[in-house]
Amino acid sequence: MVKQGQKKEDSIHLNVYGEISSYPFKEHWTKVIGLRMHYVDEGPKEGPVILLLHGVPSWSYIYRNIIPALVNNGFRVIAPDMIGFGKSEKLVLASQHSYTYHIGWLSTFINNLDLNQIVLFGQDWGAILGMHLAVRVPDRIRGLILSNGVILTGEEKLPLIFYIWKWYTRFSPRLPVGRLIDFGCKRKLTKTERDACEAPFLTKWKKSAIRALPSLVPTRPNHPTAHLAWEAWEKLVHWEKPVLTLFSDGDPITRNAEKMILQRIPGASAQSHKKLIGGHFIQEDAPEEIVEQIIKFTKSIKQ
Repeated sequence: MVKQGQKKEDSIHLNVYGEISSYPFKEHWTKVIGLRMHYVDEGPKEGPVILLLHGVPSWSYIYRNIIPALVNNGFRVIAPDMIGFGKSEKLVLASQHSYTYHIGWLSTFINNLDLNQIVLFGQDWGAILGMHLAVRVPDRIRGLILSNGVILTGEEKLPLIFYIWKWYTRFSPRLPVGRLIDFGCKRKLTKTERDACEAPFLTKWKKSAIRALPSLVPTRPNHPTAHLAWEAWEKLVHWEKPVLTLFSDGDPITRNAEKMILQRIPGASAQSHKKLIGGHFIQEDAPEEIVEQIIKFTKSIKQ
């Protein structure tokens, strides 16, 4: 049954997905608060769990060069598409997306799969939501790796390019996802890669999540979501489990934002933080380095 303000997902199984040879992963599905969420689940079921969370406007495809290498090293790798992204169910209206909803959807996802001892890698919104998950389901997470994303409270000074991005995603009649991701990389994506990035968002109504999430970032202290950020930070300042930052040197939006994590979260001390060479979508620019750091970090954590 299709709910009000929601369209039937009529293109989940479009041939375009099957034509992405670099994304050969089996489809998996679960229901999160009544919505279908798609996820990749590769590797041995008994292996250490690596949870990969994408950002905006990407989807689990962005981890295609990372998943196989982790699986080959004995990890169980799980990469969901957030609601409104990738193969997961789409909501028509931007207003149907909220900070609270996305935290709840991902929390439910983790509980549905009964994941434990998770090492979570999150980039962009994946890092933001990953930090929220650390305080929402702390008993299920044993370590965080955060890249090019951090919870903001509205008191920070943000670069002009973020306000441009926020305005653009909200008002621009066109959102060429493949080209936007290409613009956020240091290397040049191929046309095939750009088309694959674009595949889940071929019609306008399927881009509501892309339009909604940038405006949910607090840009002033009285922003409607600022209180959620403060609530998370009140707990994160006591988080003593390991936290590693892998920010890039070429991201104009989050450059040096990792300092907030290093200064405020106890678990970030004594970690081998790295500055990777690349743009905002570091998964495209430095997949080998990310794999290396995930393996090293996971092995360093005591069970």
